Amino acid sequence: MTDLQFFEGIFSSFTKLGLLFFLFLYIIFSFIVLKQVNLMTKTLEVGFESVIKAIALLHLIVSVAVFVYAFFVL
Repeated sequence: MTDLQFFEGIFSSFTKLGLLFFLFLYIIFSFIVLKQVNLMTKTLEVGFESVIKAIALLHLIVSVAVFVYAFFVL
């Protein structure tokens, strides 16, 4: 193993860990969005609260699915 291959492996590992870290932060962001949407729909009555809540929940589910997919692929 040459030095270049060694550093390439380290760089690749740090890149993958960084990507997973930022995807985890995005899950936290999605959870906060869901909480804010729930709070907003309790405060304001628009008439289509269930649609807005469903979109926020779908956003959280997709972000978790992307994280799980990236965890297994990377």
